[in-house]
Amino acid sequence: MRYLRLAAGTDGISRFSEQTPELAAGGGASELSAPVPLGGAVFLQIAAGTDSLPHPAPRRQFLVVLSGAAGITDGAGRTEHCGPGALVLVENTTGAGHRTRVTSSGPLVLLTLPLAGERLEYGPAPAETSPVARFFGIHTAADGGSVFRDEVAAAAGRSLLGVTSPVYPATALIFRRSAPDQHIDWHPAPRRQFVVTVAGAAEVEATTGEVRAIGPGTVMLANDLTGKGHITRSAAPVERLSLFIPLAD
Repeated sequence: MRYLRLAAGTDGISRFSEQTPELAAGGGASELSAPVPLGGAVFLQIAAGTDSLPHPAPRRQFLVVLSGAAGITDGAGRTEHCGPGALVLVENTTGAGHRTRVTSSGPLVLLTLPLAGERLEYGPAPAETSPVARFFGIHTAADGGSVFRDEVAAAAGRSLLGVTSPVYPATALIFRRSAPDQHIDWHPAPRRQFVVTVAGAAEVEATTGEVRAIGPGTVMLANDLTGKGHITRSAAPVERLSLFIPLAD
């Protein structure tokens, strides 16, 4: 698993580099990283056609592309084309910064993951706006089974380039790599958390019999903490890369 890091050098110029998190054996034919402390999780929607001036990052944070696409150009002129599942750590909070250009016909939707200790300050949301993002959750049903529900991240603020959701109180980011043949039988979620797929594909089955497909950019809220839980199985002959984002509430 690799991700991009964007940081400013001593000359104030932002440059991309590739990073590889260290993974160790975990449960269920998977490998996990140590937790990276977070200050929260915020959905961000940037309008189609946006082409920003060079700007530094407002805070140190991971950016996960959920839908849409963008070209991000660093201070040295290198452009990275980022679509669903792309993961970038932006730490260039000083210097001239970088340029962001939305290249998709629709909006760019991101899940931003500010690092612990960063200031989470956002401006007021526009008076009228559509939801920032949509995702789905799996919850414990009254009979002890599990059920899917569609969820909406409402508009609550504004960042430098777009409209933001409320801050979800997340505590950490954990990188996960799962084997191509992974199949985890009925199990409840170990904690309340967002699960974001960045590469590969899988299926999640609830006790109702409903199956949801998950692929790059899919966000699932795992909230079936008791009862029978759900099944997770690979849906492609490749390893699946995903992120666990435990929530504090």
